[in-house]
Amino acid sequence: RFFGIHDRGTTLLEVKPITGCNAGCTFCSVDEGIGSKKFYDFVVEREYLVEETKKLLQFKNKQGMHIYINVHGEPLLYYDIVNLVRDLKAIPSIKDITIITNGMLLTEQLIKDLDAAGLTTVNISVSAIDNLLAKQVMGTEAYSIEKIKNILTYASKHAKFKIIITPVYVNSQNEQEMEKLIMFSKEIGCDIKIQKFCYNKAGR
Repeated sequence: RFFGIHDRGTTLLEVKPITGCNAGCTFCSVDEGIGSKKFYDFVVEREYLVEETKKLLQFKNKQGMHIYINVHGEPLLYYDIVNLVRDLKAIPSIKDITIITNGMLLTEQLIKDLDAAGLTTVNISVSAIDNLLAKQVMGTEAYSIEKIKNILTYASKHAKFKIIITPVYVNSQNEQEMEKLIMFSKEIGCDIKIQKFCYNKAGR
């Protein structure tokens, strides 16, 4: 399911308000963004998502729910992302809200707004520290690893939400970057969770 609400039958729900991406990652498992073969993008109204999430949570009747805003693409492209986080966090049974992002659209103001809205975690896909390799892995010349490092450093000092760096390890492409990423995570005091690339026939 690539948009809407995905119930995994646990205390975790995936909320997907949008498709489309501003990058073209070499490891993309859903073939989104730059270079995609897809013809259509979808945007779901915030009010609809929030109301349907409430209905589903009433049916599940569980507390301590975890919401992952984990779209097929880049969630920060969603025009109403801050209000979506705020409205979801206001639901009593929701404990945590995580956004999974490439970080390219993060700004100091957006970090402040998401923090105030109640965001609890940002999982950020950073798969190389070397500038040239980072651009290659992310599939766009617009990607700036220095900007990403600077904004994460700012967030680590000023935001209440947790930061997790989540690189995708691709054999023979960026294995030499993992140690650098671990060192950077230690430098700014955030967690790192390395993901192993898995081939997906629907991916890039």
